[in-house]
Amino acid sequence: MSNSSDTFKTGERVLFAGNYDCLICRSMGKTTTLTLEEGTIFPFCAGCGTKDATFRSVGADRKTGRFRKPGGTPKPGGTPKTEKR
Repeated sequence: MSNSSDTFKTGERVLFAGNYDCLICRSMGKTTTLTLEEGTIFPFCAGCGTKDATFRSVGADRKTGRFRKPGGTPKPGGTPKTEKR
């Protein structure tokens, strides 16, 4: 079953390659970022030692796989195209 949220747990399949932050480490004041390939399984987090860690994608929108600009989110449907008359 696919994950419909923006977070992922240890044991779930990675939907797209990229960098993922551990949210439990973040709540402890640490930064643990993993680089994972599409199709692999989210591992245990070595940073916080939690076996049931929660991860969030860094730099890319989960639904589109496109990278976000710093401080912004992609608009639905991407960049609008302008027509020439």
